[in-house]
Amino acid sequence: MKFWKTFFSCLLAVVASSMVMWILLVMIIGGMSVMMTSTTATQVLPKSVLQLDLGRVSDKPVASPWSQLDPNTLEIIPAQSTLQVLETLSTAAVDSNIEGIYLRLGEFTSVSGAACEEIRGALAEFKASGKWIVAYEEVYSQVGYWLATVADRVYVNPVGGVTWTGM
Repeated sequence: MKFWKTFFSCLLAVVASSMVMWILLVMIIGGMSVMMTSTTATQVLPKSVLQLDLGRVSDKPVASPWSQLDPNTLEIIPAQSTLQVLETLSTAAVDSNIEGIYLRLGEFTSVSGAACEEIRGALAEFKASGKWIVAYEEVYSQVGYWLATVADRVYVNPVGGVTWTGM
């Protein structure tokens, strides 16, 4: 009789602690989902510079906020679609508070050639609105450098370089 009493009390403890852990896990995941999907209106102050980081651009819209989670570091790395970049550039071109763009390209290799051409065209339209563009990167990929050539000034880190393999 003592065996069954001990067995069922241990079983109850395991079930209860498992339920508590699952509830905590659901609460944590729910909180993270709310944080990742919440949008706030951005107020642009006069004489602002738009920092445009094109390091993680994809051809398709970001379907899930969980796709932005880096499994190695457990950091949320915001990704944006080509459409979001184009909308941002067209909005910035007509915004009188934005004076120019500080362009960072990172490893800009994840989009198709057509999307890259669209982004370059949108940057050219932004520049045609009378505003400036400055590009800086430690190491430019060939596609990234081609995209950066629309800028007024292109800077590269003195110990960096350009990956030049031919189109």
